[in-house]
Amino acid sequence: RDSWSLFCSSLTFNQKEKIAFYNEKGKIFHKNDGYTINSQKGTFNTKINTVFFKQDVELDHPEYKIFSDTLIYNTDIQNTQIIGKTKIKTKNSIINCEKGWFNNETNQSSLKGNINIESDNHTLFADSIYYNETSGISYAEGNVKIIEDSNNIIIEGKYGHHNENSDSTRIWNNSSLTQADSSDTLKIYADQFIKVNDSLSDEIFCFNNVIIE
Repeated sequence: RDSWSLFCSSLTFNQKEKIAFYNEKGKIFHKNDGYTINSQKGTFNTKINTVFFKQDVELDHPEYKIFSDTLIYNTDIQNTQIIGKTKIKTKNSIINCEKGWFNNETNQSSLKGNINIESDNHTLFADSIYYNETSGISYAEGNVKIIEDSNNIIIEGKYGHHNENSDSTRIWNNSSLTQADSSDTLKIYADQFIKVNDSLSDEIFCFNNVIIE
């Protein structure tokens, strides 16, 4: 079972409803996984084994940090929901979104709302993203865009798929590629684009109904 420690200046407990809450700044320490959660307000509903953190929420995990307006954690299924403008900082990227969830047991997560993910050499935009950490597979949907900083390439489409193991990306449905420099702009339309990275170079392939402008 989860093992928690709570630090706050005052705590109120409703014995009838089995709810405890604090309205001043509090801090939670998760002993099993070694992370902390800070928030201005917090509510513990013991009937449904759910913790609600509200206002200036900061989750400090050894592998990532989350800054959000609202965070909801269910201790039974180890599922965390984030609501409101959220920033997630990992070792390799910075993620901005408006809501989502992630499950510590299944290593699956879903993000929605004006998503942008900044990494060392590119930025990904989408309306929603599903990610399976175990398989290394992520799926993006809605206004998908990848901006490659190193070569000024933008690839856009309705759907996207990324495989971390092969370091390959596929974008399709109303998809296009744009590359601009100081003198000219290249525009390519195709049914789908596949981008493959290796240690030497990046390669981009386009398939079906290709139009070059």
